[in-house]
Amino acid sequence: MSVLLSVWEPFFFDGNRWCGLVDSQEKARELLRHYRVDECERAKIAPVAEVGKLPREYHLGAMDVRHGTVRSFGFRREHVGDLTLGEWLKSRGISLAGVQEN
Repeated sequence: MSVLLSVWEPFFFDGNRWCGLVDSQEKARELLRHYRVDECERAKIAPVAEVGKLPREYHLGAMDVRHGTVRSFGFRREHVGDLTLGEWLKSRGISLAGVQEN
């Protein structure tokens, strides 16, 4: 599975040990210093309707999360969708295990 992409599709990750915009493989490796691959892959998506209920400042500068152009995955109360981060990444040809190894 290819992980060396010329264009990385950003996503927001929100957990107790780490949160932030993952917009590069380096940021993905930073996330993986705080969470195991299997933990990350279980993180659920936050539907846009749930994100809209949160305070405007909630996503720490990643305001595109509020509009659904950047997906938010994590373990907080708004992350109640059916899609997991692992499924989303797999559909884009990305393996977190592969990112960790590179």
